[in-house]
Amino acid sequence: MHRKPNTPEVLKLLYSRFGEEVDGDDYEEYRPLMWAVMGNDHIVVEQLLLMGAGVWYASKRNMRDGILPFTHAVKTNDITLMKLLLASADPDQETYQPEPSLPTPLTRALLNNNQDMVQLLLDEGSDVNPLDKDTQPLPAAVQNCSWDVINILLERGSNVNYMHRRTRDTPLSLAGLYRDEPIVRLLLNHGAHMTPKVYHNASVRDCRSITSLLMRKWMPPDTTEVLGLSSQLIMW
Repeated sequence: MHRKPNTPEVLKLLYSRFGEEVDGDDYEEYRPLMWAVMGNDHIVVEQLLLMGAGVWYASKRNMRDGILPFTHAVKTNDITLMKLLLASADPDQETYQPEPSLPTPLTRALLNNNQDMVQLLLDEGSDVNPLDKDTQPLPAAVQNCSWDVINILLERGSNVNYMHRRTRDTPLSLAGLYRDEPIVRLLLNHGAHMTPKVYHNASVRDCRSITSLLMRKWMPPDTTEVLGLSSQLIMW
C-alpha cells in the first residue's frame, strides 16, 4: 500500500532536491512554491519562503494568466496563506499586474465578498485605485459588498467616479442598476457624478425611489415635475 509522505519528509526532500534553486528555470509551469500554495500547505509554503522562494517567480504563467500565489489565496479565502505571502511580497507590485483585465488581489476579494480577506488586504495597504486596471475595487464592492465595505473604500480615497473604458459604467451607474437607495445615497454624498449610463441604468431598472433620488440631487428644477403625494420625480 502506497504511503503518503508526511510534512517533515516532504520538507527534507525539498531541501535535498532544491537547496538554493527553488526559483530555478527547469520547471515547466509551476515552481515548488506554487505547488505548495495550490495545496494550501501552510507549513511547506512557509519553509519554501524561508529558503528564499520568490512569490513572483512561483509560476511561469504569471505574465500571461495572472495565476499566482496571491490569486489562489484569495480564491480559496485562505487568510493564513495570505498572511504568509504578505510577509514576503507586496500584492500590488507591478509584476503582479500583467494585463489590465486581471484584477488585483483586493479587487478579487471584493468580487468574492470575502470580508475578512478584504480587511486584511486593506490593513496591509492594498491600493484602492490601482493603475491601468479595468476592474477597480470600488465598482467591484458596489456590485457585491455591504454598505460598510463600500464606505471604507470611499473613506480611503477610492475613485467614486472611475469609468470603465469599455462599458462606461461608474460606481453610481452600477448602484442604480443593482443596489438599494442607501448605497446610491452614499455614493452621491461622496461626489458621484451623473452620466448618461447612470440615467440609462436607472431607467432600465425602473425603480422610482432611486430615480427620484438621482433627479432631486442633480436635475435643474425646470426639468422635473413632482407627481402626486409620493413626490416621485420624472425627467421630461
